[in-house]
Amino acid sequence: MKFIGDFIVFRPITTLLIMFLLSAAAISGVTKLETRNNQDSELPETDPIVATKHNIDAIFGDKGVVVIGIEADNVYNPSTLQKIKDISEELKSVKYVLPDQIASLASANNVKSRDWGLDVGPFMRDVPTTPEEIEQLKADVRANTLVDGRLVTSDGTFTLISANVEEDYDQATVFDQVYKIVEKYQGPEKIYANGDPIFTQEIELGLQRDANVLVPIALVIIMIGLFFFFRTLRGVFLPALVIILCIGWIMGLMGHLGLPQTVVSTAIPLLMVAIATSYGVHALLMYYEETVGQDQKTAVRNMLTKLFPVLSFVAFTTLLGTSSLVVFDVLSIREFAVEVMIGTGIAYLMTVTVIPAALSLMKAPTKVPTVVQENWLDSALVRLTEFSVRHKYKVLGGYGVLVAVCVVGIVQLKTGVDVTAVFPSDHRGRVSFDKFSEKLGGGRYFNVMVEAPDAEGIKDPALLKTILDYQQFIEQQAGVGYTYSFANVVRHISHLVNENYSGNDIPATREELAQCLLLYDMSAQPGEFTDLVDNQYQRAKIRVMLDTSDPDDHIRLYEMSRAYLEQHLPANVKIEFGGDTMFWIAQVRYVVIGKIENIISGILMIVLFVTVISRSFVAGMISISPAVIGSVLAFGVMGFTGIRLEISAALITSIAIGIGTDFSIHYLGRLREFMPTSASIDEALVKVSRSNGKAIVYDTASNVLGFAVLLLSGFLQIRTFGSLVSLTMIVMAAGTLMLIPALVAAIQPAYLYKRREASEPSATPVPALSAE
Repeated sequence: MKFIGDFIVFRPITTLLIMFLLSAAAISGVTKLETRNNQDSELPETDPIVATKHNIDAIFGDKGVVVIGIEADNVYNPSTLQKIKDISEELKSVKYVLPDQIASLASANNVKSRDWGLDVGPFMRDVPTTPEEIEQLKADVRANTLVDGRLVTSDGTFTLISANVEEDYDQATVFDQVYKIVEKYQGPEKIYANGDPIFTQEIELGLQRDANVLVPIALVIIMIGLFFFFRTLRGVFLPALVIILCIGWIMGLMGHLGLPQTVVSTAIPLLMVAIATSYGVHALLMYYEETVGQDQKTAVRNMLTKLFPVLSFVAFTTLLGTSSLVVFDVLSIREFAVEVMIGTGIAYLMTVTVIPAALSLMKAPTKVPTVVQENWLDSALVRLTEFSVRHKYKVLGGYGVLVAVCVVGIVQLKTGVDVTAVFPSDHRGRVSFDKFSEKLGGGRYFNVMVEAPDAEGIKDPALLKTILDYQQFIEQQAGVGYTYSFANVVRHISHLVNENYSGNDIPATREELAQCLLLYDMSAQPGEFTDLVDNQYQRAKIRVMLDTSDPDDHIRLYEMSRAYLEQHLPANVKIEFGGDTMFWIAQVRYVVIGKIENIISGILMIVLFVTVISRSFVAGMISISPAVIGSVLAFGVMGFTGIRLEISAALITSIAIGIGTDFSIHYLGRLREFMPTSASIDEALVKVSRSNGKAIVYDTASNVLGFAVLLLSGFLQIRTFGSLVSLTMIVMAAGTLMLIPALVAAIQPAYLYKRREASEPSATPVPALSAE
C-alpha cells in the first residue's frame, strides 16, 4: 500500500492520466444505456402470477392497448362524431397499431334483431347530421349493453377510442404518434390519452427529465455547501470532479454491462453524489489537518496513510450493506444493489487516486485552513458530546422512547404502490387516468381466465351463468367499474333472439346457445371473440375494470374474486388471474419478505465484519446502532404519515445501513486513534467531536442538500425517497454524535483500551470524568 501511495503522490500526472483514460473508456458506455419499464421481467419466472400471465398471453395474445378519451358537453353532435371517426381512421396509420382492432363509435359493431335473424353492422356507417339520425344513434347505443356505459357514458359526455398494438411495439414511437393526433384534434372537446404504452412512456420521459435537471442542480448546491465548509477552491472542485467522474463511470458501466435505467435506478446518480461527497469530505479534512506544519507532498502522503485503512473499511461495509439487497426477488432492486456496489468501488478508487494526485500538483496552503480552525461548530460539538457523556443514561433512555414510538408507526405501515401516485395530481398522465376512472369504469384492470376441462366446455350454459353471477357480484364491490366477458356477449345475443329473457337469462341448453352464436356468426366478422374466448371454446377471459388505484383495494378484490369463483365453479374448472395489477399485488409480497431478509442480513454482515476486524462484538453492535435508529425512524415516519412500503422506500434501509455505518466507523476509528494520547475516554470523545464530528456535520449537510433536490422531481415516489433519505441521514448523524458517545461512556468497551495499553503498558483504563 505504501508503494501505491508513493506512486500517486510522486507520479501525480501519470496517475491522473491513467484515471482519465479509464474514465473515457467507462463513460463511453452511456450511449448504450437503455430504460426499462416492463413489469413482466421484475418478478421471478417461477412466480405463479408470472406463469399465469404468460399462459394468458399465449392464448389471447400479449397486446398493449392505447386508449383515447373524448370529453364534451354532448358527444352526440355532428362535429364531435366526425372527430371520433377521423381519430379512429388516423389511429390506423400509427405504427404498431393493429388497424382491424380499433374500437369506437365509428368502428364498433352493433347487433340488432330482425325478422330474418341478427343484423350486425357498425353504429355509424356515416356521421349522422340530422336530429333524427343522432337520436337513432343514441337509441342504438343505449340498447346495446356491451357499449352503453363502456364505450360511451350513459350521459353522453365521454367516449373512448381503443386500439390494440402489436407485440414488441416501440412505446416511444406509439407515444409520439398518438400525442400528435391528440394535439391535432384538441379543442373544444378535451381529449385524453391513456394505456400502457402511454403511461410507461410518461414515466420514461420523467426519468430523463429528472436525470438531466436534478443532478446538475444537486451538484451546484453541494459545491456551494463545500465552499462554505472549506472556504477554498480545491475544497470545492476536487470533490466535484470526483462526483462527476463517478456519475459518468457508473452510468457508462451500466450501459456496458447491460444494466437498464429504471424508476429504482433513478436514484443512482444522486446516491453517487452522496457517497463521493462523503468520501471527499473525509479525505480533504484529513488533508487539511496534515497541512499544518508540513510540506505539501508530506501532507498528502500522511493523509493517504490515514485514509487508506479507514476508507477501505468504510467502503467495504457499504458494499456489505448494499449486497444484502440481492436477497430481493425483484429484478430492479437486485440490479440497484449491483449498481451501488460498483458505484461505491468507483467512489473509493477516485477518492484515493484523483484527489491526492491533484493535491500533489498544488501548493501547500499558506495559512492554517479555516476548516481546522476552532469555530462555533467545534464548541457546539464539544458541548453536545459532553452532554451525551454526562447524561448518558438519559440519552439512551430518550433513544429508547424514540424507538418505541416509531414501532407504533411501523405497526401501521402499509405496503404496495399506487402507480397513479407516481405523478403529481396535475400531471397529464394522472389527470387522464382519473378521468377514465371517473367516466368509464377505470384505467386499471385484472383478468380472470376460466378454463373448462375440455373443448367446447365454455359453451356450457351453467358455466356461463356462473361467470355472469360472478361479474354481477364483483361489480357491486367498491373499486370495480365494470366487467366484460364472453358471457356478456352471449347474454346480449340471447336477449335479442328471445324477448322473454331478462337479467342474466341465457339459453338453458347447449343447442339453443349454439343457435344464438350461429346467428351471430352469419353476420359478424371472423375472429370477433378472439380476445374473449379461445378457438376451442375451452378458455374464456373475464376483464375486471378497476376505478381505484389503491393497492389494498386490489388485494381485497382479488381475494374476493378467488374465494367466490372457487366456491361456485365446478371442481374441474380452473381459474387463473393475470394482468399488470396482479404483478403489483405479487410484488408486495416480494418487497415485504425481501425487506425483512435485507434488514437482518445487512445488519448481521456488518456486525460480523466489524466484530472480526475490531475483535470486539461490542464494536460491531455500536457501529450499527446509528443505522438501526435511522431505519426504525424512517419506517415509523412512513407508518404515521401513510407512506407505503414499496420498491423505492424499501431501499432506504440499505442506504441508511451504508451511510450510518460510514459515520460510525469513521467516528470509532478516530476514537481508537485518539485513545493512546488521551487521559480518559471522555477526552478522546471530545477530540473526535472536534475532528470527525465536523466531517460528519459537513457530510450530512451537503448530502441533505443534494437529496433535497429530489423534492423537485415530477415523481411523487422520488420526492418521498429524497425527503426520507434526508431525514434518515440527519437522524444517523445525530445518532453518531450523541448515541455513540453515550454508549461508549456507559459500556466503556475494552477494545478501545487495547491500543492504549500497548503503547503505555503501565496505563490503566481511566473511568469517565462525569457520572450520570
